Amino acid sequence: MWRGRGVLAGFYAGAARAPSPRAIRQAWLTGLIGTIHQASRGTYGAPRVHAELVCGHGITAGHNTVSLLMRRAGLAGLPTRRDVRRCDLRPAPEAG
Repeated sequence: MWRGRGVLAGFYAGAARAPSPRAIRQAWLTGLIGTIHQASRGTYGAPRVHAELVCGHGITAGHNTVSLLMRRAGLAGLPTRRDVRRCDLRPAPEAG
């Protein structure tokens, strides 16, 4: 019934379709996110990448979208640094 009207039905119908505007935008954003992540030498996580997109490039994107696309691309920032107590390298005061 539907075949005569040019309608594709079934699981494989999406393979013949052109990519949706959302898929095109997400592919473009993924490339841009990868560029920003690489420019930060792999240190920026999703919050910083999102801030760079919004403030640095003027692109409107949700933080959850940035997180999702980074996860799909296998990108992750470095964990936060812990407060490391370092030894005091100043010379000790002289007694006297």
